[in-house]
Amino acid sequence: MMRYALLALTLGMCRADAPGAPDIDVPVRLASAGVVRSVVVKPDTMFLNVADVGQATCTVYGNQNTVLKYGCGWKSLDTAVAKVTTASGTTTGVTAKKVGVARVVATVKGKADTARALVTATTALPKITRYVIAPKAFSVDTFHSQQLCAFMGFASGHLAERAIEKGVPTCDSLYQLHSMAERSVTPDEQRAADLECVQWDATGGTIVAEPCGSSS
Repeated sequence: MMRYALLALTLGMCRADAPGAPDIDVPVRLASAGVVRSVVVKPDTMFLNVADVGQATCTVYGNQNTVLKYGCGWKSLDTAVAKVTTASGTTTGVTAKKVGVARVVATVKGKADTARALVTATTALPKITRYVIAPKAFSVDTFHSQQLCAFMGFASGHLAERAIEKGVPTCDSLYQLHSMAERSVTPDEQRAADLECVQWDATGGTIVAEPCGSSS
């Protein structure tokens, strides 16, 4: 809820012999800092085999769609099918326990969003044959940063964008540069890509590691 305060402005020169000046009451609007407007969980659907560990990430939005630095509380509505590996934070692992569908809920300050974990019987997933790093070359000024993306390639010639990078504008734009034929991944290829955690390294700079889920 927005609050208002009265700010008294005194007009006149700050001198002992200055004539008195009237006080003017001016309403000042005080912004509500840190108000949570919505929570978004990515991906909205996880395709997992039994014993797989998927990953879900929450983003918390405030006024004017600004991103707030809040973690979320995580829980599974059916722990027999899928179990979260982290009770709180921006990211959690989701461990597939048995075939079925479980809803994974992220909450913060009364707001919530839900993702589905679709768990199927264990099958052999296609092997990832290559990483495609994008952009391939870039320059960055001191104290600035560059978003890097890693697309997963398969023997079929298909190229998958991982769930962790979907919704990241830079990655989405770079992925769309590839042909429709390359982007026509199968569900199993997408599942294999989503389970892949890339270990990044950099020479001459600092790189933020990917949050990788772990089983429990």
